[in-house]
Amino acid sequence: MLAVMCYPSHVRVQLQNGSIKGVGELEVGDWVKIGPGAYSPVASFSIRRPNHITEMVTLHMENGSQVTMTATHYLYVNSHLKHASEAVVGDHVLTAAGTWTRIVKVQKETVRGVYHPHTAFGEVVVGGIVSSCRSCQDRAVRPVQSTLLCTLAL
Repeated sequence: MLAVMCYPSHVRVQLQNGSIKGVGELEVGDWVKIGPGAYSPVASFSIRRPNHITEMVTLHMENGSQVTMTATHYLYVNSHLKHASEAVVGDHVLTAAGTWTRIVKVQKETVRGVYHPHTAFGEVVVGGIVSSCRSCQDRAVRPVQSTLLCTLAL
């Protein structure tokens, strides 16, 4: 089994020019929203498997947004970087506007296609929610990885 941090192809991201793309449509060099008024280029993909089938977690938020990702993907939950599988109803996640919205439903679903884009900054807004591109929760490793991704993007 592939144990990865990924999104399905249909999860939407906003480009710097205001257009919207599915994660599966992104290309290296696309500038994607990473937070309020902030954008970063896609530096690389660690995973691009359009036919891979896997179970993912979908979080539904009070503000109407929703995001689907693998259980081990990191996002900001109650001001801490946590796996999507650790998020529960009532928790709050960080939005693209820099505000917090409450999770009202958590569900599992099976999807086809897994993608893991990495931005030069280390975050990406997917489905209106800020998510980390980092693959390790170890705080000593993340800054090194971000530095390497920034270097690759230059």
